[in-house]
Amino acid sequence: MPPRVITLSDLRNASKEFRVPPGTIVTPAARDHADSRGIKIVFGAIPLAGTEGITPPANALSSIARRIDHTLLYPDAVESDILNLCAEAREHGFAAVCVNPTWVSVASKALQGSSTHVCAVVAFPTGTHTTAIKVAEAAGCVDTGAQEIDM
Repeated sequence: MPPRVITLSDLRNASKEFRVPPGTIVTPAARDHADSRGIKIVFGAIPLAGTEGITPPANALSSIARRIDHTLLYPDAVESDILNLCAEAREHGFAAVCVNPTWVSVASKALQGSSTHVCAVVAFPTGTHTTAIKVAEAAGCVDTGAQEIDM
């Protein structure tokens, strides 16, 4: 059976919390709509094979978290959005936050002393910049604290 897909129309009348079963795909438009209206999308617990109803051990969750890049690339993001992104990444132990070059220094300061890396996107969103521009942009990001570059 294919996974259920939650679309914008599914969330039009939702308020506060919208519960969905494990394996559900939430479209970006639906996610944006939920975020803008303050609707929390809550996924059911994802059981490990053969362990329905049993909470996975903390080290399993930590292992998954260390593989997640928490990303905020909206052009209209503000500093408080970036600080919130970093706080969430620090709280959950995510591998990295991925931000636009403008926010690298803010994210780097917010994550100082944590194991979460700062990843900067270069030549985003089209990737059609010349090599020289990409090199200069990447160097600037590293200079302001990026530990990873996504190009």
